Amino acid sequence: MSAQISANNGVPETIVKMWEDEFELLRPLVTRVETDFSRFIMLVAQLEVQAYYYTSPADQRPNFTLNTLRTYNTSQNLINTALTLESTCQLLTHSPHWVYRALVDASCILLSTLHSTAAPQHPSSSDAEVVAAQVLSLLKTCSVRDNDLPTRGSIILETFWSVRHLLPKWDIPVGAWPDRIGAATSYWCLTAFKNALQEAKNITEGTQKGIDAFRKSTLFVRWIGIAHMWQLEQRFPGNNNGDDNDGNANANTDINGQEQTMDSSAIDPLQGIDWSMIIDDFGWIGEGPVFLGPA
Repeated sequence: MSAQISANNGVPETIVKMWEDEFELLRPLVTRVETDFSRFIMLVAQLEVQAYYYTSPADQRPNFTLNTLRTYNTSQNLINTALTLESTCQLLTHSPHWVYRALVDASCILLSTLHSTAAPQHPSSSDAEVVAAQVLSLLKTCSVRDNDLPTRGSIILETFWSVRHLLPKWDIPVGAWPDRIGAATSYWCLTAFKNALQEAKNITEGTQKGIDAFRKSTLFVRWIGIAHMWQLEQRFPGNNNGDDNDGNANANTDINGQEQTMDSSAIDPLQGIDWSMIIDDFGWIGEGPVFLGPA
């Protein structure tokens, strides 16, 4: 794998297909009797091989759409098998680090693909929500203490998924950093999620500035109206009647009401998010992500 990446800055699709065929030939020798756990291990190995389809050079991937769909299905099967094992023997509650690494890979592929224009046609929006809920539940189950790697991982994926509607979908389901070898897709996805969250933060800040400017301009216009009414009252005191007073009173009430009832939390969907943790402290040192390093 390293030789292919060094020579081609990626792995040609034909090479990945050859690895996958060889894996299928070896499968019967590895597991003579299939169990849920052996199936889980086989899916982990299969996903690790299929993930290299995302590292193939753009001019050497004629079947990219088909292969990405197959990788998506493998990721979904891995998540479903992990849910079964957690319900029967609490695999994730007592899982070693390699299990969490495999779940991160599958989770990133699923959420990234669902947020792309290349997402499968069959999942509805409600189905996508179910997939996201399963993913986040599994990652949180792997947590053994506060602020450990599974906790931090679930936070950024959950935050990204909650604000995805603010962002345009990306054109490719998943990309890759070929030089990261075993974690090529996860690093790409986590970086894309980070950049998306930064963009969402910028959008929200811009929206809030617009709301503040709108409040100030609306308040200014209302006060101009009140001042104009006061000038008319001074010039034509005989035309003043109860209706005008009621109008002034209503205008003041509207102003006070706007100041008292306008709640920015109803407008800002990202209020309360700890951006410094996600953007600055979430496993990124300088420009290089180290998310999957030791917790």
